Formats: sequence, C-alpha cells, structure tokens
Amino acid sequence: YENTGIVNNFILVAEDITERKQYELKLKQFESIVSQSPDHLSLIDKNYIYRIVNLKYSATWGKSVQEITGKSARDLMGDELFEKVVKPKLDNCFLGNDIKYSDWFQMKDGTKKHFAVHYSPYY
Repeated sequence: YENTGIVNNFILVAEDITERKQYELKLKQFESIVSQSPDHLSLIDKNYIYRIVNLKYSATWGKSVQEITGKSARDLMGDELFEKVVKPKLDNCFLGNDIKYSDWFQMKDGTKKHFAVHYSPYY
C-alpha cells in the first residue's frame, strides 16, 4: 500500500436514530405545551427525577427551571413530604393510574399552600 494522499478506502458507520429523533421531537412538543401553561406542570420519570418543569412550577418552589430539571423530587420537596405524600401517589401513577387529590404542602420557606394535584401517566 502506497500513501499517495488519495483515499481509496473508508469505513462507513451508520446508526438508525429515527426512534430517538421522534422521541426528541415529542419531548420538545411537550416542553412547549408545558412552558406555556398557567398551571404547575412537570414531567417526572420512574426514578423520581424531574425531566421537564414549567416556570409556574419552578416559581412555586423558588427555584429556576434549571435548578429543578434533572434533580429528584425528594431533593426538591424534602424527605417527609416526598415519602408520606408524593411518592405513594407517584408509584400508583407509574402503575398506569390517574391520581387526583388535594392537600396542604409545607413549602421550604415555611409557608403552607393548598394544591389540587393531578398525576397522569405519560406514555
């Protein structure tokens, strides 16, 4: 083999990323809907990690969207609220059930707020 500066061979590596691109598009559409809503909206995965939150949701917790996204619900809400109220309901939602309830929530600044909450499975 003589190196003449002309490439005679190459390796082609290709991967079908159609499914990933479709998922990314759906996620962007969901983010758009979430960000424009006047309601508190978030998308939490099965590891209780926030994937998407809107401005209304982040403002309630006194944090930016970036400070919440990628973090756990336990970290945001604290152990007691998460374990006693939120986690059991999220676990039920992860089983495919639509969950609605209302309750008082102790915020980290010490104030109490009453919320009507609706958890819906997202497929």
